[in-house]
Amino acid sequence: MNFAGGFEPSLAYDGFLQKADDGFECCLCTVDKRAWWKNKKDAIRHLRKFHFGLAVQCDTWCVSMPAARG
Repeated sequence: MNFAGGFEPSLAYDGFLQKADDGFECCLCTVDKRAWWKNKKDAIRHLRKFHFGLAVQCDTWCVSMPAARG
């Protein structure tokens, strides 16, 4: 995506975060159960999945499982 003025799509989520201690909290969660992250970018998945219903289900696993030893 290309946005004028250097705007990144992930910046749209910044308004839902609050600086807390040495990281960030989700302002959409209830006060007693707020999710916390050290890095702001880590909150995007939480916001998409739990607050905006935009979670994308991945049916393709990119990691192969080791063969069972027996």
